[in-house]
Amino acid sequence: MTNSLNFATLKFDPTEPRKSETHPDWAAQHSVKVIVLGASGQPEEHRIYFAEGELSALRKGDRVALEWRKGRWRMAKAQPTDLLTTLAQRNGHHPPSASVPAAVNPEKTAHSREGIEAYISGCARMMKYCLIEAEKILPQQATVEDRRSVATTLFIQAAKKFQL
Repeated sequence: MTNSLNFATLKFDPTEPRKSETHPDWAAQHSVKVIVLGASGQPEEHRIYFAEGELSALRKGDRVALEWRKGRWRMAKAQPTDLLTTLAQRNGHHPPSASVPAAVNPEKTAHSREGIEAYISGCARMMKYCLIEAEKILPQQATVEDRRSVATTLFIQAAKKFQL
């Protein structure tokens, strides 16, 4: 699996952040057990670690986006907008504004390596956003393939509409 995106439900409230006893210079981290719909379609339990911050307000039952990186599930950098709104309210902040990450238009940048990298990076962010939105639309029992199909359709339609 390479940088796969999936969604999980928190089984318990996260632990209080703890410092590593073997690496005292590392930042304190929360840990939580989550239930992920596996590739076989069966629910799987995994322990996820994440740094203190906006996600510190997570509670049992919240649905989070996860990425498969370096051989394990990790918190995705981009979380669903409705989750971020809930977390902001729990933290006593104003909810974030919902904005669609836009892909860079290649005609607006030089056909240099940086321009191509910026375009690909923008497409990747847009696809990640489409996957998060597909999760909101589909029922919880939907397969990973169903989510990918809906996200791809959303991505293609957005690219056509905004001529990306």
